Amino acid sequence: MARLISILLFTLVASLWLSVAPAHSAPLQCTAGTYGNGTTCTTCPAGNYCPTASTTPTACPAGDYCPTGAGAGTLCPAGYYCPVSSSSYTACPAGYYCSAGAPTYVACPAGSYCPATSGAATTCSSGHYCPPVSPLPTPAPAGTYIAGTGATSLAAATQCPAGNFCLAGATGPTAAPAGSYIGTTGATSAAAASTCPVGHFCPAGTANPVQAPAGSYIATTGATSAAAATACPAGHYCPLGAATPTPAVAGTYIATSGASSITAEISCPAGNYCLAGSIAPTKAPGGSYIATTGATSATAAIACPAGSYCPKGSATPTTDDAGFYSITGAGNQIPCPVQASCPAGILLGTVFESITLDPATPGNAGTLQFTPEAVGQFATLTLQLSLPVGDANERISGFSVSGTTAPFALLGLATTDIIKDGQPLELGVVFAPTSTGTATMVLTLNLTPDGGVDPAFTLTVTGNATTSLPEPRALALFMVGLLALAGCAARRSVPGRT
Repeated sequence: MARLISILLFTLVASLWLSVAPAHSAPLQCTAGTYGNGTTCTTCPAGNYCPTASTTPTACPAGDYCPTGAGAGTLCPAGYYCPVSSSSYTACPAGYYCSAGAPTYVACPAGSYCPATSGAATTCSSGHYCPPVSPLPTPAPAGTYIAGTGATSLAAATQCPAGNFCLAGATGPTAAPAGSYIGTTGATSAAAASTCPVGHFCPAGTANPVQAPAGSYIATTGATSAAAATACPAGHYCPLGAATPTPAVAGTYIATSGASSITAEISCPAGNYCLAGSIAPTKAPGGSYIATTGATSATAAIACPAGSYCPKGSATPTTDDAGFYSITGAGNQIPCPVQASCPAGILLGTVFESITLDPATPGNAGTLQFTPEAVGQFATLTLQLSLPVGDANERISGFSVSGTTAPFALLGLATTDIIKDGQPLELGVVFAPTSTGTATMVLTLNLTPDGGVDPAFTLTVTGNATTSLPEPRALALFMVGLLALAGCAARRSVPGRT
């Protein structure tokens, strides 16, 4: 009982004391972003953060930034850096990089580049090099190239090879255009290319022009391939790199195309001559011969001597057969006239005059001074005309004889007769001289090519004769003259005439 009374008394005393004692409240707790002393709270200043119930600001840690009123630091973004007590993030400078949460910037390593606000280094691109702290790649200089990535210095650049050019920042050489060449290294642009010269061709990327193949030539500049070459024509040779064919030297010939050197030349054989650039030997003209090899022109031909004949292409004269004769410059032998003598191919007992004219010259005329055989009051003449007719024979399409005195007879000539190359035309004329013993004869022949390309033309031969003979012998000698002329005409039908 006494214990119970003591407890009640204590409780009463305590209650009375509490009712008269001063009142006391709990301390003030500040929220995040503020700090205080338990009674008041203040906004956390920039560059600091204040967690809940902070009594003082805390410095913002490196790698974070803390604006005014921050309850905690915020991670610095990539491309920026945040040192201790940062109130905001700072841009990473060019040549450096800043990863997220970076307290400071880091130098860009060699082989990489870092523009401003880089969050990481970027590998240097091909065609460029990047020393340490590079804000941007540096192009390889013109005239060089860098093929790979990550180059750290100019030493990584390779000089542009011949046949190519390299612009600034080149990742590899660019070939010189086809039809041109670049002969030096380090070319900086296409302007360094030169046009491919004659005698050569230049595919794309050529450093040295390629010579036209032996046996061909290239006459124009700017050729792009061997297909531009033309085969060397016959009569010429073309060594390596020929711009034009070289003619075979006079006295030789080259029969085929595609000859590649002077060794293709063949010496002109005897009986022929070869002008420069000949594809085949040219035969010596009928009535002449060329005894040596290597003749360079027709002037090397020698007139065939009397008693021999020389067809076209003769290397030596051919002695007349028995019963035949030839005058100087004959291309063929002629049967000896009836009752005439032809020892050693020389016709005896009849006067001959000879003239050689070129049927390629229309209207050509010849003049002969001849000595006829006297036949009383008449005169006889056996006349030979040698007509080198080239590639065609000549056909007699007409003829006439006139003069101060009319001819008595014209034997051994008829229209439609064919004059063959190198074979003399033989005819006989009997005419009357004047009272003074002189006479003039004009013989006109109209000749037409019997094929070939020579022009038709008229040939005029004028002869002047002087003769005198006692009259009593006139008739007998005249008959002898007619027989001799008849023999001239008769040779036209002698078998074996060519």
